[in-house]
Amino acid sequence: MRDLGDKGHTLPEQEELQRRTQALRDALNRRMQLLFSRAAQSGIVMPQSGTSSADPFSDEMRRLQSEANQGHGDEALKRLQQMEDMAERMRQASPEDLKALAEQMKAQAEARAQRAALHDLVHRETTLLDHTQSRLSAAQKAAAPPDDGSRPDVSQMSTADLLRQLGMQPPPGMDQPTDAKPPAPVDPATVAAQSEGRRADHALQRALQRVNEILSHRVKDLTGKPATAFDKAKTDMQTAREALADRKDAEAQTAEQKVLADLSEAGKQMRQNQKSGGSGKGQGGSLSFIPSGGAGGSGKPQHGAKGQQGDDGDQPQAGDEDGDDDDQKDQDPLGRKLGEGDKGKDSDAHIPDKSARDRARDIERELRRRASDRTRPQSELDYLERLLKSF
Repeated sequence: MRDLGDKGHTLPEQEELQRRTQALRDALNRRMQLLFSRAAQSGIVMPQSGTSSADPFSDEMRRLQSEANQGHGDEALKRLQQMEDMAERMRQASPEDLKALAEQMKAQAEARAQRAALHDLVHRETTLLDHTQSRLSAAQKAAAPPDDGSRPDVSQMSTADLLRQLGMQPPPGMDQPTDAKPPAPVDPATVAAQSEGRRADHALQRALQRVNEILSHRVKDLTGKPATAFDKAKTDMQTAREALADRKDAEAQTAEQKVLADLSEAGKQMRQNQKSGGSGKGQGGSLSFIPSGGAGGSGKPQHGAKGQQGDDGDQPQAGDEDGDDDDQKDQDPLGRKLGEGDKGKDSDAHIPDKSARDRARDIERELRRRASDRTRPQSELDYLERLLKSF
C-alpha cells in the first residue's frame, strides 16, 4: 500500500488499490468458507446471518479503500493489519472456537430479532394512542358549546398559558397551578358510539401486554440482565386496559403515553445490556474471526458483522429504535416520525388567518406589558426579556 504513493489519488493508483483489495477480499472469503466447512465437518451448525450477502468483509474493504484514497495511510494500514490478524485467527481456530462463534452468531441473531420486536411493539402502541386521541378529541368537540367567536381575555391568562397559546413550552416552575386542571367534558352519546373501536383497542392492548412480557423474558435470557422498564410498561399497559374498559379515554391516553416512554427506556436498557453483556450468556466480546462493523459501517447486517457491539447497523429502520439513538433523533417523545414525507412538508404548513395573527399580536403586547411590570417575579422578568428579544 505504501508503494501506491503518498495520496493514492491518481486513477492508476486507485485502480491498483481496488485490484489489490478485491484480491484480499477474495482470500478472506475463501478462508471464511473453509472455516464454515470445518465447522460442518465437526457437526457444528453455523446459523444464518439473516442477510443475502455472502461477503462479510465488504464494509471493511470499502472503508479500507476510502481511507487509502483520502490519503489516510496510517489508518488504512492499521485496518489492513486487523484483517490480516482476523485471517490468522480463522486459520488457527479450534473446534471450541467454532462452537463459540456459532453461539455468538446465534446471540447476534436473537438481538436483532429483539430489536425488531421492540420496534413493532412501539409502532402498534403508537397506533393505539392515535386511536385514543382521536376518540377523545371527537367526544370533547361534541361536548363543547358552540363557538360564538369571542376570545378569552389575555390579561386574565397566566404567562404560561400565553406562551402555550403561541405554541411555546413555558420554562419549569412558571405559573404552576396548585390544582390540576380538570379534563375537558366529553359528550356521553359520542363516547357510547365509540365503544366498538374502544373494545378493539382493549383487545390489542392486551395482546401487546403479552408481547411485552415475552420480550422482557427474552432480553433477560440473552444478556442475563433484566430491562426493568419492561415491567413499568406492563403496569402502564394494564392501566390503559382498565381505562379503555371503563370508557375513560383521557386516562387511557395518559397511560399509553407512559407506555411509549417506558418502551423507549427499555430499548436503551436493552442495548446497554447487549453492549456490556457481550454476545449473551457469558460470551464476552468478539472472537475476531469476522469484522465487527464499527462506527463507519453501512448499516447492513453481515455475517456477524453487526450486533457484536449491541446497537449498530442492523437496527430496524425507524422507530425505533432500536432503537437506536440515531433513529430516535427523528422521533418525538412518543416514537413518532418528525417532519418526514409529504406530511412534514405540506400538511403541517399552515398560514395563520387574520384572526390568528391578531390574537398573536394581542399576546405579544400582553407579554411586553408584563415584562415591564417590576412587581412580577424576577425569574419571569428575566425569561420574558430573553424571549422578547426574538420578536
